[in-house]
Amino acid sequence: MSEQGRPLIVVVGCGNIGFRHVQALLSEKNHYDILAYDPDVAGLNAAEFALLNQDKFASKILKTTTEFPRNMDISLAIIATNADVRFAVTESLIQQNTVKSIVFEKVLFQSKVEVDKMSSLLNQQSISAWVNCPRRMMPCYKKVKERINPQQPIKMELFGKNVGMACNAIHFLDLFFYLGNINPVNLDFQTNLDDRLLKAKRSGFYELTGEIYLECDKHSIHINCDDDGGKEEIKIKIENSGAEFQIDEINSDILTVIDNESIKSDFILPFQSQMSQKFSLGIIKHDKCELPSFDESAKLHVAMIEAFLPQFNRLLHQSNDFIPIT
Repeated sequence: MSEQGRPLIVVVGCGNIGFRHVQALLSEKNHYDILAYDPDVAGLNAAEFALLNQDKFASKILKTTTEFPRNMDISLAIIATNADVRFAVTESLIQQNTVKSIVFEKVLFQSKVEVDKMSSLLNQQSISAWVNCPRRMMPCYKKVKERINPQQPIKMELFGKNVGMACNAIHFLDLFFYLGNINPVNLDFQTNLDDRLLKAKRSGFYELTGEIYLECDKHSIHINCDDDGGKEEIKIKIENSGAEFQIDEINSDILTVIDNESIKSDFILPFQSQMSQKFSLGIIKHDKCELPSFDESAKLHVAMIEAFLPQFNRLLHQSNDFIPIT
């Protein structure tokens, strides 16, 4: 709780995505207080800029700091750091504060070891946790799910152009498991990855291109990511029970084909700055939200890390147990 007796939300890391979380949280009034922490003053400046663009009430609920939070009663922590430091930062936050709930940014961590350690720590401290793979809480994808029969085979294909596979595949894997109500166990990816690593936007991290394929019972997903320097594309095709859904996320439209009849309609993905307040209120008020739980997402992350690890080690001429992605 904050000094005013309201629930306290701490946003850890105020870079691009952390800034969007702060923006979203500022859109709600009188439900909670916000502490934005970042050791980099530039990140905090962005959070304070968001405050200036809100109603006057915002100055009453948002505080920013470069000092690591200590001795606080935290209702919800949103961990929006880079993946390489996320485990250490979260561990310190838990050790130095009372934390009730956590939402982690993806990708969760860079190694199976860190995923397993955090799972144990969360269980030991009875902390509820989720991972920010938000497509399953978007109205546009909820409508697709309503028209899918998970008892029949689901075939999902994704083509991403100028979309890094290492940091983005988890979003579409989560979507696949959500649409089919699939239990993520015994996951065995087939990979056909390109013989190169691309430098990611953030220094020290890399991206992959190529293909991965996964079968789960009668369902399957095929992800193909390329990078040729052109415009970004994210196109998804879902086939199920005689219906076909062709989604173009960048151009915000969907073509639905049922019984040889085609209907094209808008397909609007909300921004992160329109969603974080929704899952935060659900967690604070009811200890639940529509994001995937930590345990569910951890299984996908571990399978993905293990699928990518040999390629990273081969191309970097190393024998690590982690992959340098974020």
